Amino acid sequence: MHVRLTTSLSLLFLGAACSPINANREIGDAQRALTAAKEAGASRFAIYEYTAATEYLHKAREEANYSDYDAARIYAAHARELAQEARARADRERGAVPADNAHETEPVPPPPGDENPPENSTSASVDDQAGNDLRKKARGRRK
Repeated sequence: MHVRLTTSLSLLFLGAACSPINANREIGDAQRALTAAKEAGASRFAIYEYTAATEYLHKAREEANYSDYDAARIYAAHARELAQEARARADRERGAVPADNAHETEPVPPPPGDENPPENSTSASVDDQAGNDLRKKARGRRK
């Protein structure tokens, strides 16, 4: 019985000793994912996910400082997942097309009311025409 109790206590202490290591590893993973998300522009393009990841990481560090390593590990895991989502959303919002889908772009349809645009028209010629129309209208009012 004494051997069984000693073995049980040994396993308990070993498990408790690994908790800070696991929590710190998870916090480090979350920090790396958050840094990658920030570099991808998540603070601009995925504000919700990026902010939530930042706050979860802050809470994970706080819990680790209070020696609640299980809670720290859970908060850090949430932070990592949100940071990964933030990075993915930032990539989509920025318009970054993955290399394997780069060839799958759709043609841009013409603007409404311009179904048959002239073959060699440029925006400058359109602006010139609009300016000519305005000058003609102005001359007509002066008479």
